[in-house]
Amino acid sequence: MYNYQTVLDLSYKATNLRKKLGLDESNPIDIFAVANNIKDLTLVFYDLGNNLSGLCYKDINMIVINSNHSYGRCRFTLAHEFYHYFIENSKDKMICSKSLSNNPSKEEKRADMFASLFLAPYNAFKDKIKDLTKETISVEDIIKLEQYYGLSRLAILYRLKMEGLIDGDWDKYSKNVILQAVNLGYDDKLYQKINFHNKTYGKYISLVHELMDKNIISKGKQTELLLTAFRSDLLEGDLYSDTNSID
Repeated sequence: MYNYQTVLDLSYKATNLRKKLGLDESNPIDIFAVANNIKDLTLVFYDLGNNLSGLCYKDINMIVINSNHSYGRCRFTLAHEFYHYFIENSKDKMICSKSLSNNPSKEEKRADMFASLFLAPYNAFKDKIKDLTKETISVEDIIKLEQYYGLSRLAILYRLKMEGLIDGDWDKYSKNVILQAVNLGYDDKLYQKINFHNKTYGKYISLVHELMDKNIISKGKQTELLLTAFRSDLLEGDLYSDTNSID
């Protein structure tokens, strides 16, 4: 199913992108914080319905993530969109479906594999699973891996299949996912819907304030632009003023 040369090629690309973004080659990352530090990138969280995971508009430096999905799934989607944004040569708008398994596009499959390798680097992941076998791997092992790398259950199962540790019979690993994790003492954040529903971050927001500071746009236009970006919170007076205490 997985061509070894393709895995190595995408692993190399994922490692190089990590270096380019100032990250190390092996440790788990806060990919949302990484995205917010990418120059000129606008990141939008928006409810895209049931069939789409994300969108990538390379021409305007924008990535859209489906805020209706779980935190772990949104992390994977953003890494997937990084492939389209940084790696893929096409300049077309990318529309990415929800399915990890049934999309016929070769580039979408490559983007999924890249996302897995970006969030859980090849060599580091190999080291993590070195003592596991197909006969001994347990649900607890799977939960530890998905929690460590911040991957959804579906994403970690695909990765383990790629590594030959599980086969296609996933029913026993796909039930009571949240209950299994909390019973092991983990927070359920990874499996719950992300808490930024319809919100914009990054270049768009900073540009609106820059234009306002330079008197290029009016206060009314600033309000219009921020409301378009679902950022009414930035219009609430001194909500983020320096007079507020910070713990």
